[in-house]
Amino acid sequence: MLVVNAVSVGLEVGSRILADGLLSEQARFWVDAHRQVRESFVPNYKFCRIPVRSGLVIPRWRYWLACIDSPDSDLVDLLEFGWPLGYTSDQVPVSCNKNHSGALTFDEATD
Repeated sequence: MLVVNAVSVGLEVGSRILADGLLSEQARFWVDAHRQVRESFVPNYKFCRIPVRSGLVIPRWRYWLACIDSPDSDLVDLLEFGWPLGYTSDQVPVSCNKNHSGALTFDEATD
């Protein structure tokens, strides 16, 4: 997940900001990708189609789903380009170090 915070020296993406206040090449890529998808007003897998990093071999997924004539062909697009999160708030989410009470109440189920 990419969380972008505005700071006085520019943009900070996690710990990807360099000592001189410039973003690393990777961070610039993801900030630009986020901008493109946000400006398109549709999920990435439907328009911009910027691949997300994963260890999945997407061509094999496409091949095998086609071999079995799967009705779930959209699944590969979601694996390759990511799921829409449905987050529509104007507020940027913040990290929280506190566990949800259900994680503590049912700890044996969350291992």
